[in-house]
Amino acid sequence: MKHPIRIALLWRFSCFPELVKNFGLAVMPLNYKFFLLACLIHGGPYTVLWSKAGAEAVAAIDGGEQSKVVKIILTLSAVFGLVFSPMIVACWLNNLRNRANKKTDGEIRGGGGGGGGIGIGIKASLSSAKLV
Repeated sequence: MKHPIRIALLWRFSCFPELVKNFGLAVMPLNYKFFLLACLIHGGPYTVLWSKAGAEAVAAIDGGEQSKVVKIILTLSAVFGLVFSPMIVACWLNNLRNRANKKTDGEIRGGGGGGGGIGIGIKASLSSAKLV
């Protein structure tokens, strides 16, 4: 796998539900140390953030005032999760699709894919018709 930590972090910061992200990383051909590192980089800051947000909520219920820093961080986290995270994942998936198309085009033109024959031609015509 090329760039395993980048892929693991993209997957962890994606907009998919937590269950999908955990099982998705578990089935990827990813070394355990990269899996653990991605979980720590992603989970550490969010654990601190949600703990602080919970403490602020309890303080607000008791009549205290919420911290402006926590409000800003929560807002930025929401914007990242709703806007930037899906954009990053979309760019990543688009890049994967483009590389797959280039590889398929190279196999069709150069015949370097092995096997050749009608299977590659059908796949190429389906992918050019945007059905795959």
